[in-house]
Amino acid sequence: MKHTYNETIDNIMINYFDFLRKSNKSQFSVADINYYFRENYPKIKFNTIEYYLLKYSINIMDRKYYRPKSDGSEDLLYRVSHKKYLIYNNGKNILLPQNFQIKNIKENNLISENNNIDNENDLKNIVVNNLHLIENNLKLYEEDGIIGIEFPAGGRFIDILALDENNNYVVIELKYKRAYDRVIGQLLRYMNWIKKYMAEDKIVRGIIIGNEITKDLYLACSGLLNIELYEYNIPIKFNKKENKM
Repeated sequence: MKHTYNETIDNIMINYFDFLRKSNKSQFSVADINYYFRENYPKIKFNTIEYYLLKYSINIMDRKYYRPKSDGSEDLLYRVSHKKYLIYNNGKNILLPQNFQIKNIKENNLISENNNIDNENDLKNIVVNNLHLIENNLKLYEEDGIIGIEFPAGGRFIDILALDENNNYVVIELKYKRAYDRVIGQLLRYMNWIKKYMAEDKIVRGIIIGNEITKDLYLACSGLLNIELYEYNIPIKFNKKENKM
């Protein structure tokens, strides 16, 4: 995928990892790679860098959402912490945990066959494939190879980032059981991050989806603009709830 430079982001990242290998460095920090990009590729955004780091990391639980190649050619990193990464080197990095074994990446259906929701990932998979049931023409965000699933936002991750029919941003926060009032803090943080770093003159909206919207959450959201509440049912159906007192 082309960016604002003649090289793809994949090539830029791989060249950086090769540079580290030639310098006999087996690990790097987020600060290290951010400095490298600021000096050499300042037009590439921080969240883009973060997205690709997660895509290459073999021990990221939700890695499938970042679309790594299944042939192993992008098994490049091991994430030690949210600030540090190891160069994977086909498992030859002596700093890797001794018992670590990489699992083969398989294509997973993004929707549960029986619409069973046993955890938040199940709900996420179903919502991603049924955004149109929430709102006509609602679509998953995608740009520069980055998709709006587990979207990196300043060290945290937005469950789903979407675009509405007017190309305004829609931040979706999921709770597969009850959605309590504390979720509004998460949502507002993500919405304001998008406003500050991405939105420019676009509107940023928020949606909370839960199996049950609690009275406390209704109260917390009362009168807030651009916040919508939904409850889901199985078979999958989304019911919009009024957040007015």
